[in-house]
Amino acid sequence: MEILFKQWNSSGRGLENAIGISNKKVFILNQLRDSINYYELNNKSLIYKPSNSVKVKIDSLGNVCVPDSYKF
Repeated sequence: MEILFKQWNSSGRGLENAIGISNKKVFILNQLRDSINYYELNNKSLIYKPSNSVKVKIDSLGNVCVPDSYKF
């Protein structure tokens, strides 16, 4: 089960972040330009998880498009 708690724009320049819980672990999603990066809180450190990170496309309306199979 995944729970996404909060989304915020930290810089106003295309950097978006979200925090949540997945499988009893706290995670952060960080979207910067053409990628979503997944970080997991592990032993009080944020660890980058490339298997949960993905390249994205931004459509003509400014929507972030991820692959159909993407799961954080």
